[in-house]
Amino acid sequence: MSRPYENAYGLSTFILREKFPASGGVIPPHSLADFDFEAYELDTFHKLLNIYGINADSLRQQICDGELKEIVNPSSSGSLLYLTSNSTYL
Repeated sequence: MSRPYENAYGLSTFILREKFPASGGVIPPHSLADFDFEAYELDTFHKLLNIYGINADSLRQQICDGELKEIVNPSSSGSLLYLTSNSTYL
């Protein structure tokens, strides 16, 4: 886990950075190039999963099982959205 930083509200937040090599490790081996992933506010994310009754293991499996579909966000933020291959999770 990386060091906490202070956000605009003065609250301590953690950033989690993980590396995902094609050879596997945290996730099974895959055909993608090695990639890194950054996650912010994991405590809040897990609370939201619980509120909406989403099983974290199921979400992880859905993300890993197939190719994610990229959806262009129509807002001006320029952010990207991804849909799981079976359209269960956005």
